[in-house]
Amino acid sequence: MESLDDIPAEFDAVINCTGGGARELVGDTEITPLYLQVIKVAANGFDKVVVDDVGPNAMVCIVPHEDYIGVGAVITEGSEKPFVNDFDTLGILERASKVHPDFRSTPWTSSMWSPRRVPRAFTAPRPRKPPYGPMVAA
Repeated sequence: MESLDDIPAEFDAVINCTGGGARELVGDTEITPLYLQVIKVAANGFDKVVVDDVGPNAMVCIVPHEDYIGVGAVITEGSEKPFVNDFDTLGILERASKVHPDFRSTPWTSSMWSPRRVPRAFTAPRPRKPPYGPMVAA
């Protein structure tokens, strides 16, 4: 779809799920890109959601899921980096280890950390539009 004019007239409503593509689709110049990097680590029984978005550990969030724990994040405004940055991964893991004691003795922190030991690190571009509110991702 290149234009909202391409939508058949038979529909009463349209849900725009184009994300950053809305800049072009509807000419919304207020939408800016964000780069987001998050890590998935193996579930270890940790069952609390922890978010620290202020102070020296900002930004870190730890979100348990059934079979993994999401640990994040690096959020950079104005960037759509398409690759996992190992230095960002290290920063995320180090901050997580400082925020909650359950992450201090894990095999992915400090001197034992290695990019090969992280089960999955991934990036995703996200759209952002003012007014900016809090953003949590893990």
